[in-house]
Amino acid sequence: MARPGHSGRVTPGLVSNPEVKPAALEAPVGSERPCRGLQAGAGPLQQVGAPLMAPSIGSQIVYTLLFLIPLGSVTTYSSLARASGLHPRAVGRILARNPTPIVVPCHRVVRSDGRIGGYSMGGPEVKAALLRLEGVRLVRSNGSYLVHPSHIIDLASLLLDPPGDTEALSTAKPD
Repeated sequence: MARPGHSGRVTPGLVSNPEVKPAALEAPVGSERPCRGLQAGAGPLQQVGAPLMAPSIGSQIVYTLLFLIPLGSVTTYSSLARASGLHPRAVGRILARNPTPIVVPCHRVVRSDGRIGGYSMGGPEVKAALLRLEGVRLVRSNGSYLVHPSHIIDLASLLLDPPGDTEALSTAKPD
């Protein structure tokens, strides 16, 4: 339920209209460049951060955690739920109401069995196109897209044990 005077749909710096989809995303997954409209210039696709405003603390936490999922990787609803401290169904509802799909990369969250599931901005075909554009390997099985297991990360574990040179951090002297 939205607060009085608040639509419940907050857009961080963009005008969001669920009826309007980028034309590049309407191309079928098998087309040569299904998401060419997302590529700014000729350079490689890069992760974009955005100022976030969310209708709840839970939404703010979930949207912030999504930016920790690296390009070319996905996480599961249950892993995102553990990392956020929320129930998986609550996480699913928050992602379904994401006011800025693509900017807030909810397409990087999949089911525990690796199936990609739905996507509010055009369904599984668009979600598959976005994931492929980011370098995620997908296979088609029984009408569903499955993410190759090598691309699935446990976000909760990543938060507890981040990659990097932890020894260098522990020996660094403060400024």
